[in-house]
Amino acid sequence: MYDIKLEENVGAVVVGYEKHFDYTKLMKASNYLREDDVLFVATNEDETCPGPNPEVVIPDAGPIVAAIKCASGRDPLTVGKPCTPAFNYIKRKWNINPSRTMMIGDRTNTDVKFGRDHGMKTLLVLSGCHQIEDIIENQMNERDDMVPDFVAPCLGALVPERV
Repeated sequence: MYDIKLEENVGAVVVGYEKHFDYTKLMKASNYLREDDVLFVATNEDETCPGPNPEVVIPDAGPIVAAIKCASGRDPLTVGKPCTPAFNYIKRKWNINPSRTMMIGDRTNTDVKFGRDHGMKTLLVLSGCHQIEDIIENQMNERDDMVPDFVAPCLGALVPERV
């Protein structure tokens, strides 16, 4: 275990959701990041992700990023929501006007924050991680950047009923 094989000329450690993350991968990432010129990129830092059983917690990329951050002493460049690099790419690629765009998602700390931070209206669907209680808690803690403009029970609620 202590004699891991490290590749040469590594340019970046890219971390995202990984079902097979293990100690060896943590060791490799941490060792690659000892070099200052190796980029540390995180796809996102979501704590958990939804699954078929709401009683079971499914860790997302955030805990993996946190482990590598702790072991390496380096902070990642996070390119996914709610960070600005993701918004800049979307805005440039599809030439969106934020004031005429709505961000729809199921998380207040990524989706709603992403929309609010970048001048879009926001809609939280309650079919995922965050619920009304989370909105109330954000309001009470003056986290207006995580309070949506609109709420719907699910995406299907946006589709008109067929007669």
